[in-house]
Amino acid sequence: MTAPSASQPVSTAAPAPRKRGGPKILMIIGAVIAVLAFVAGAVVGVLGLVRASSTAQDMVTVDGTGSYTAEADELVVVYRPEGAEVPTCQVLPPDGGTAGEGNSVNYSITYNGSTWESFDSFTAKTAGEYQFDCAGDTIAVGPPVSVGGILAGVGGILSAVFGGGFGLLLFLIGLIWFFVGRKKS
Repeated sequence: MTAPSASQPVSTAAPAPRKRGGPKILMIIGAVIAVLAFVAGAVVGVLGLVRASSTAQDMVTVDGTGSYTAEADELVVVYRPEGAEVPTCQVLPPDGGTAGEGNSVNYSITYNGSTWESFDSFTAKTAGEYQFDCAGDTIAVGPPVSVGGILAGVGGILSAVFGGGFGLLLFLIGLIWFFVGRKKS
C-alpha cells in the first residue's frame, strides 16, 4: 500500500445523493390501480344490478285472470307472493295449444315492494299474449331473474372494494417508503 502523493489529491466531498424514484413510482402505480379498480368495479356493478332489476320492470301482476305478452322461445316464470299457497293456474297460449316446458330453478325477486317466489315456468312456443286463469289468486308473470346481472353486480362491487383497497395499500406503502427514505438522507 502506498501513501497518497502530493500529486494525488484526497477527496473529502460527500457522495452524491441517490435518486429515490421507487417510492414515487409505487405511489403512482397504487393510485392508478385504486382509481381504475374503483371506476371499473362501480361501472360493472351498477350495470349488472340494473340488468338484474330490469326483470321486475318486465313483470305483470295478474289478479285472478289476466295476460302476459311473450316472445317466441322466451322463458316465462310465474311468481306468487312469498309465503302464499301455490295457486292453481291455467295457461292458454295465443295459438290455443299448450305452453312449452319450463325449468325447475326457483327464483325469488322483489317486486312492488314485496318478495315473490317462483312456482312454475314455461317456454313460450309462439309469440303473443298468454292468458292466465288462477281462480282468484294473485300472481306475477315475467322473465327469470338475471343471475348474470346479479353476479356482475356483486363482482363489480367486490372488485371496486378489493382492487381499490390493493391500490390504496400500494400507495400507502410508497408514501411510507418515501418519508422513511427522506429521513435517512
